[in-house]
Amino acid sequence: MQHASQHFDRVTILSISVVYRSSIVEIGRRFLNRAVLPNLTRLGLVSQETDDTSAFVDDDDDHMSRYEKCTAHPEFPELRELQIDARSFFDLYLCDTEYPCNQFKLRLTKYGAAADTHSKYESANMLDLIDALSELSRAVNTFDLEIEDVATPPDDLGWGHKASYPRIENIASVKLVNIQGPFVSTLFDCMSEAPESTIIERCEVKEHTVMKGEELRLVGISGPSLLYLVGFWEGLSLSVKDCSGFNDDFLDALSKHSRGVTCSNMESLEVEGCTAFSAEMLRDTCDIRDNIEQLTVSDGPELNEVQRMWFEDNFDRFYWSEMK
Repeated sequence: MQHASQHFDRVTILSISVVYRSSIVEIGRRFLNRAVLPNLTRLGLVSQETDDTSAFVDDDDDHMSRYEKCTAHPEFPELRELQIDARSFFDLYLCDTEYPCNQFKLRLTKYGAAADTHSKYESANMLDLIDALSELSRAVNTFDLEIEDVATPPDDLGWGHKASYPRIENIASVKLVNIQGPFVSTLFDCMSEAPESTIIERCEVKEHTVMKGEELRLVGISGPSLLYLVGFWEGLSLSVKDCSGFNDDFLDALSKHSRGVTCSNMESLEVEGCTAFSAEMLRDTCDIRDNIEQLTVSDGPELNEVQRMWFEDNFDRFYWSEMK
C-alpha cells in the first residue's frame, strides 16, 4: 500500500478486503488522509469484524469531537462506486467528501459496534448514518443504496414526528440485508420518493412499514414481518422468495380490506421456494384481487388440473412449477 500510494494519480479501482476494521482504520489514516485520487472510480474498503470503532480518517487533533467537521479531506472527484462500513462512511461525511453529481452506487458493509453499546449510542449512530445519506443524496443525481449486516438499535430511534426527519432524495434502488429493528421503517420514512426497485432480505420488522418501490422483492422473511412489509406498499410488482411467512394466513390478510386493500396496485406476483401456502388459498386470493395480471410460482405446492386451468384462464401470464 505504501508503494501504491505514490501512484494514486493513476489508480482507477482500489479494493481492499480484510478481517478486522482496525486494518481499514490504519489504511485510512496512513494513506487516505488528504489523499487525492483524481481517476478513482471504485473504492472498496471491506472488513468482517468490528474490532475498532475509531475514526477512519484522522484530523491529527486528539481533542476533536466526533461530530466536528475534520480537515482530513480525501478527494475522489471521479468516484462512482463506494463499498465501505457504515462508520467509515460517516467519517467521510464529516470530512466533507465530495461526490460526482451523477449516478452513484453505495454499499455499506458489516459494522457491528452498535451491538456492544447502550441503546442511546446505537440510536445516535443510526441518526448519524441517516444524516450522511441525506447529504449524499443532495450531492448526486441518483444513487443505488445497499446496506448489509449493520447493527441497529432494537428500539425506536426517538426522532419524534416524521416531518422532522432528514430527507433522502434521488434513490434509484435500495437493498437491505440482515437489518433488524425500526431502522428499516425509519429509512423509508426519510425517502422523499419511491425508488424503482427495493430488495429486503433476511430483515425483521415489528411494525407496519411504508415500503416504497415500484418493484418489491422480499427474500427470507419470516412470520408477521412479511405482512408488516407489504401492508402499505403501493407498488406494481411483488416477488417473494424463501419466505416462511408466505402462508395461508398471509394470503387471507392479503385478500381483506384494512385501510384499503393491502398491495392495492399490485399487478404482478412472483413466488419462489415458498411451500407453506396452499394452491386453493392462492386461487381464492387472486379471485378477490382481480387486478393481478401476472402470476409466477416456482417450487410451489402441488397444483391439480382444475386449479391449473383456472389460473391459466384468469391471468395474462401464468407459470407454476411444483417442488420436486
